[in-house]
Amino acid sequence: MGRVSRLQQEALAEWRAELALYTQGELSAAAREQLRFLLERSLETEITKQLGADRYARCAYRSDYRHGYRKRELTTELGLLKGLRVPRSRRGTYQPQVFARYPPGGGRLW
Repeated sequence: MGRVSRLQQEALAEWRAELALYTQGELSAAAREQLRFLLERSLETEITKQLGADRYARCAYRSDYRHGYRKRELTTELGLLKGLRVPRSRRGTYQPQVFARYPPGGGRLW
């Protein structure tokens, strides 16, 4: 195997740095999607517990009804989560424990 020139070594070092940044970006995107999945499932569990009934369940002891979703943004250490689906209740009694109802800064959370 021949000797690698200084220029080739520098080019190889730059390529490795770019590859590391690309891989890190891909990993953080995958981590954000996993976090979104975890948060949305957590919010679903939380509203089910508060309402006293699962989705589409008919029971006499429920305290309120589901009323769709609203989209929110959440800033995390992994980056901004856009379009996080937050469940709503018909009477507006459900308040998620994850973030404030009216966040400071005009819609940006945390």
